[in-house]
Amino acid sequence: MANFKLAIEKVLRHEGGYVHDLVDLGGETYKALPGTSIPIGQDGWI
Repeated sequence: MANFKLAIEKVLRHEGGYVHDLVDLGGETYKALPGTSIPIGQDGWI
């Protein structure tokens, strides 16, 4: 678990906010999570 905590801290330093860059093939993301990963019926990122 300690390795996950270290890894997620590093990721969130670079992926810590909302991005909707039309040039980025990843599309709309928030904290590295793509908007396409939001379950049906959920209004948005928590």
